[in-house]
Amino acid sequence: MGIGFQVMVKVGATGGSSAYHGLITLGCNFTRAGGMERIFLNGDFIIMSEGDDKVAAAIAAEIRISYNLITTTFQANARVYVNVANVLVGVNPGNLAGEIEIFASPQTWHIYVGQPTIPVGLRLVLGGTELARASFYFMCGMDLPPMPPIPDRIARVLNITIDRDVTNLARGDGFAMGSNIAIGPLEIRLMPFYARLGLEFGFDLSVKKYTQRCDGMAPGQTMGENGWYARGQIYGYFDASVGLFVDLFFVKGEFEILGVQMAAYLQGGFPNPNWVQGAIAGRYNILGGAVQGNCHFEFSQGRPCVPPVENPMVGMELVASLSPDAWSNNVDCGIEPSALYNYSIEQEFTLTTRDMNNDSTVRRFRVMQKETQL
Repeated sequence: MGIGFQVMVKVGATGGSSAYHGLITLGCNFTRAGGMERIFLNGDFIIMSEGDDKVAAAIAAEIRISYNLITTTFQANARVYVNVANVLVGVNPGNLAGEIEIFASPQTWHIYVGQPTIPVGLRLVLGGTELARASFYFMCGMDLPPMPPIPDRIARVLNITIDRDVTNLARGDGFAMGSNIAIGPLEIRLMPFYARLGLEFGFDLSVKKYTQRCDGMAPGQTMGENGWYARGQIYGYFDASVGLFVDLFFVKGEFEILGVQMAAYLQGGFPNPNWVQGAIAGRYNILGGAVQGNCHFEFSQGRPCVPPVENPMVGMELVASLSPDAWSNNVDCGIEPSALYNYSIEQEFTLTTRDMNNDSTVRRFRVMQKETQL
């Protein structure tokens, strides 16, 4: 890199108002040979706040745009931070409400309006307690990140472990979107009664192009329709409780009259292979446990794409030892070479393998000695 320059311009409302202020930077770098290497534009803005702290500001934004003429790579990022009176705040750490990223190079490109791990959204907080949150993401392009898992509290109610994604389907080209809305737990007190309510539901959907062959497919055959494969999931959670709050000199505490908790999820993919799986679970509690019960259902149809299991013999030593070995010196020509095998020659044996769905497959092998040279 050679010389470079940048021009910085401070902007803001006139009269010293705190309505908005910011800093815009335009810059350019040159190579040692004198050609242009990179041009960039940066912007930082604070809205309805004094100072330059984005985390503490009511609304803050930052923009980063650059183009590298050597690698012909374009990248643009925009972030928005929200913290309105500590009531309406960004859904991500540091009050980040969301990020947009546009990237293009000769090898790849993508557009992210949020991501599964960094969605776009807001939280409603009162008295330090989160009352509600809403978030979403949309992505298109190449090598997209995988689908997120269902929320932890739904998985706990269902008492199952749900894979984030089949490993071979973790990334792909296409588009993906998802949304999540959560309410509560909300608590209402109208002495001596209390009520609590919690809700959460959401979905994820992806349509990506793969070149993956699933286990059982013929060589050259790929999953999906011309490689395009759709996957999705939908989930929901409901938790409600009504009871009495007693505060007497001989007894104090909450006594539940009725409690109901339910959770459900559904996952699936198509075409080729077509599959669906899901679960429903719930429990109820009446009069502090005088009457109670629970239910749990799981179902599945079809089988998700599983990559072919590699040869389980890979890495296994068939020959235990040779005599004389490969490092022997001054060996008498009259010594007859010998070999000790870990498996019996020309006798069949079995090995049990398990795929990513924990399904077992028994494979049969036979070690054959084709030729021996002395």
